[in-house]
Amino acid sequence: MAEKRKESLKEIIYKDLKRKIVFCELLPGMPIQEDEIAKEYNVSRTPVREALLQLNRENYITVEARKSTKVSKISFREMNEVIETRLVIEPYIVKSQSKMLDADTVRKLEEIKKSFREISLSDVTSLRHFLNIDYEFHYLLVCLSENRLLIEFCQDILQRSVRQWYLMCVSMEGRLSKAKDEHEKIINLLIKGDFASASKNLEQHIRAFYDLVYFS
Repeated sequence: MAEKRKESLKEIIYKDLKRKIVFCELLPGMPIQEDEIAKEYNVSRTPVREALLQLNRENYITVEARKSTKVSKISFREMNEVIETRLVIEPYIVKSQSKMLDADTVRKLEEIKKSFREISLSDVTSLRHFLNIDYEFHYLLVCLSENRLLIEFCQDILQRSVRQWYLMCVSMEGRLSKAKDEHEKIINLLIKGDFASASKNLEQHIRAFYDLVYFS
């Protein structure tokens, strides 16, 4: 078995900053100070600069005039593109399943369903936990494709979706509770092997957020 490659300082900083942006520990418009990050991680400015360059390429941060760096704001266009992309890909993957899910996938779905049932959605911490579980669920669905390139592409799309969900939580009174029920229904259909119905319900689930963006 090949030995797992050790992550570079740049990769560690990049992943940690991206996680903070996705889960809104760093909010849109918040300034990013290269020297402060270097001090926080106790590293030189080189790996920090490399991490920020990658985040800038992915549009998670924006370099403005006089080299001022801030967390990027989410545009209406980006929100629309994320939702439309998910509507094309996720229901298709589920619908394309031709055999019953294996025991390991069923076990993971049951664990996710249990986690959704137990979460309270009472504060910011529980909201972040909910969005983590939501990400795990949709990422698991994407992995059913067994297509490495598609999985890598969707990973970024799902992370952007998590950030959008979090920023809109104020407008989503009652929506997250409904989402919990929708997840459970989709999981039950997947385990049952009714992929056509699971795909249809998944599309409705994603469209509910689409409607929230356009009509709230």
